[in-house]
Amino acid sequence: MDRNGFLYKKEYHTIKIADTDRIPGCFYYEWVADQDAIYIPDGRTHYIWRQGHLEEYHYKVQSALWKGKEERIFGIGIEPEYICNQDVVELKNFLGCMEKMNSFEERRTYYERNGMRVLYLGKVHPLVEQVVVQIRKTGGRESIEQIASGIQYTPRQIEYMFQRQFGYGPKRYGQILRLQEASAAMRENASITLAQIAYEVGYSDPSHMLREFKRFVGMTPKAFREGYI
Repeated sequence: MDRNGFLYKKEYHTIKIADTDRIPGCFYYEWVADQDAIYIPDGRTHYIWRQGHLEEYHYKVQSALWKGKEERIFGIGIEPEYICNQDVVELKNFLGCMEKMNSFEERRTYYERNGMRVLYLGKVHPLVEQVVVQIRKTGGRESIEQIASGIQYTPRQIEYMFQRQFGYGPKRYGQILRLQEASAAMRENASITLAQIAYEVGYSDPSHMLREFKRFVGMTPKAFREGYI
């Protein structure tokens, strides 16, 4: 889904996205798999409905290969500035009901009318939100020390609040955003070298990008590019 999501593959069969102001910080999407795909964490929480089962994806999940053939997948993506206090049973019933509808338009309307009631979205702590916005603005290139000095908090305070809110630190969120930027750059420019991408998105050198790809994606940037771009 490129910059709107977290799925990469050589060709898409169908992708449709519903992003509405009626449900801030959240979007609904559908995807039909026509070949294998790969999931890469993007800092959002994703609730995925596949063949009658609910799956949750977030930063802790390593990249995962999806094998599907003409399989329709329903998903809800939630931005990290928001907390979803959903009831699992309610959410399963919500997505299961949408699965039975006949068209994307029907499902989008149902999502817009009922999503807030099911998802119970709320904002994260203001400090965490401020840091999330700043990390996104700089694409993960600023250090936590630099961010802290700009908003008059200590790095320790920021680290503590992030860990409390998400279970991981701000550095990890920046790493994920950088990984997404590198992946998107591969898709957008087939002629650009991996070394150029590494420097453009803020890695210290190509070896740094190589290490993070192997850590989060489980393969080298070259293997990822050849298999999924």
